Amino acid sequence: MVMNKKNPMYVVLFDDFKNKRDVYMPYISREEVRESISSITVPHGLSKELVSCIKSIWYCLHLPASFFDLIDLQARHIISFKEANIAHQIILMPLTLIAEANKIIKFYDSEFVPVTIFCPDYLVDSAKKLAEEIGNGVFVIQNSELNPGKITDIWKEIHKNMNYESDFLDMNFGFINRLDIAPILLTNNILRRRLKQDMLVEPNGIEEIKNLKNIVIDNHIAVAAIARCEDAEMSVVEAEEAIGEFIEHESRSLKLPLSIVAPGVPSLYIDSIYEDGTVLTRSNLFLDPLLTWNDVEKFDDSKIENAIINFIATHRAIARNGTVISTMDIPNTLFKKLNNIEKQYLDSSLTKRRHVWRWINDMGNSAASLFDEESVDTLKRASFVNIFSNFPLGLAILPGDTSPYCCRVPIAYRPILPLTRALQVELLNPPYIEWSETISILIVECISESDRIGKLSRSIWKHIAKEYANNANIKIIYVEAESSSDVASLLSEYDPNVLIISAHGHYAQESNSAGIMIGKDFCMGDDLGDMPPLVILSACNVAPRGIGAVNIADLLMRQGALAVIGTLVPVDIRHNAILINRLFVYINETMSGKNSMKNFAEIWHHVTTSNAVNDILFSSTGISQWASMKHEGKSILELFTQERSVGRLRNAHIYNDTITVLKEIAVENKTLDKVNAWLSRPGYAPETLFYIMIGWPEKITMNFIN
Repeated sequence: MVMNKKNPMYVVLFDDFKNKRDVYMPYISREEVRESISSITVPHGLSKELVSCIKSIWYCLHLPASFFDLIDLQARHIISFKEANIAHQIILMPLTLIAEANKIIKFYDSEFVPVTIFCPDYLVDSAKKLAEEIGNGVFVIQNSELNPGKITDIWKEIHKNMNYESDFLDMNFGFINRLDIAPILLTNNILRRRLKQDMLVEPNGIEEIKNLKNIVIDNHIAVAAIARCEDAEMSVVEAEEAIGEFIEHESRSLKLPLSIVAPGVPSLYIDSIYEDGTVLTRSNLFLDPLLTWNDVEKFDDSKIENAIINFIATHRAIARNGTVISTMDIPNTLFKKLNNIEKQYLDSSLTKRRHVWRWINDMGNSAASLFDEESVDTLKRASFVNIFSNFPLGLAILPGDTSPYCCRVPIAYRPILPLTRALQVELLNPPYIEWSETISILIVECISESDRIGKLSRSIWKHIAKEYANNANIKIIYVEAESSSDVASLLSEYDPNVLIISAHGHYAQESNSAGIMIGKDFCMGDDLGDMPPLVILSACNVAPRGIGAVNIADLLMRQGALAVIGTLVPVDIRHNAILINRLFVYINETMSGKNSMKNFAEIWHHVTTSNAVNDILFSSTGISQWASMKHEGKSILELFTQERSVGRLRNAHIYNDTITVLKEIAVENKTLDKVNAWLSRPGYAPETLFYIMIGWPEKITMNFIN
């Protein structure tokens, strides 16, 4: 028997009784949202057609995600799953597409084998007909047959149908009924099953649940320690002697992928939908013992949303062999603080710069209060973070830190408004893209040359393009566009790997939409055609979060982009140019194998975090001129980057540490008073903190070993 190395696929059939496929609207007005409220949950906006899928998709997470789940693995292989990103392949299939279902399923034929179709009871005949068309032993489970006690039997059936030549691993599979703690308990039990350990039972009290977070870390430490023994090819006796030392080492150094889920929408968004002053109340996402799998049919909107939000985060954490942190809803006070920063930033007055850090600290400390002590420890251990939220939690400042959390670790945001789209994006699970050969970067200038910014922008982009004219890894194409149709045509013509759109950002109050201006066209991205893997919006405040605006940064994901870079606030075009040019430098170095970074998420994080010195030194003419002064034969900026800062900058304190080193140089050349004066007034704005990365940046790989 030949071992089948394809992974199982689960099809979940549902009745899209409203059948809205006739008219596709990428974004809708406030009036249209109000009209559709009866068919979606409030406030996060999940289509009620999908409620029948909740029990099935959670059931799927208790089944194998890949053939690796059905074979005996060493700990070092389990560790590798942190990079492998192997998710449960779940296809949500609307009844109106069932005639095309087999064709859709065959699209995945190279990697996946359909094994099970889940459906509501009244769709069982349609599901069985589809199963017959697919063949290969696909079996149907209707909702009334979803029984936690049958989990082991289904594992055996999948093992048999997939033709695995290894013996079936008869282990305790367990089932998590409480969906409030399933994100942390289910991911941990999957790890324990791989270690052949007993499943953890659902904890009761708050203290037991808090301790569960510590148990999760301990289990990951144990896997890492065992993997070290395996890598050293130790005998059992040698491993027993060394394991204690390895555990101690891993307890200090362990890093793991993390999913953070933080629901909530701004009250300004709610007010724009409900003109009658309706006040919405939601149950707590974390620690809601009534949020159970058994009682899905009784859920109100709040619990329906919590079940889906937790599912999304759990699905991602299982794929990355990581864990989950869930918080209470983002309080409206935080959205107000964010909206204040976004609004205040629109005033470009230099006098406001010195207030920015006060605003950031105020909001960042408030955001950090959402996490308990155990969660903070987990946050500090993260190697990569997916944040499922409508709030940029990367701006939280953890206890003991002086810089926001986004400086510590690469963060990819996934907005959860509308929640239907968030679920679709998560289940999409796109494949990796490897940049191993020359990539093309299309820079499209959309600002008129008669505009002062447009004139400056052109000179900057043309200069950067000239620098890379003979580069082996990066080919830059600079073009100009006067309309959305121009951009669409250019994308079709050049088919780039990266698109940079240089444009003015624009907020359309009547539709609560943040987009860009291309000539006279207000663009939200839906009229630009298919997007390349990476899109960078070189435009001001195109991804605001304080008022729940629909924004182009999110919508470009619908057009096929794997990752989108946008801004929360207006940014200086000169500072943006420095940042993007540095990004090109590190993409080039990574593709050449000159550093250890493996994907775009890591590159972007390194570029933005190390850009703190540029935020500071290019904040005013005085300090900028000081940075170009010679000291010990080099400019102060060169001296800082090449010598003085090496090994001294901590990510959690990147801005403070940078200033400390700069002041040491200022003491040496007797300019400390001037530097202190510049830093005090006009001060500096840490603009780089307000860029956000959306989507799947970890899937764009370079210098990556599968």
